[in-house]
Amino acid sequence: MICGGTAGVVQAVANGSSILLALALLLASLSGAIVGASYCYLKLRHAARRADGRR
Repeated sequence: MICGGTAGVVQAVANGSSILLALALLLASLSGAIVGASYCYLKLRHAARRADGRR
């Protein structure tokens, strides 16, 4: 997803279209947010599972 957003940004810059650039940047930021949120969720689940095991 992130690679697709980056490729979209490069293509939009090459074409000189500001609308495509804005959409590509939005896609890249959304995909980055999804990946970051997923990573944090998995880390929190792992920490919670580890804390439960210590009790």
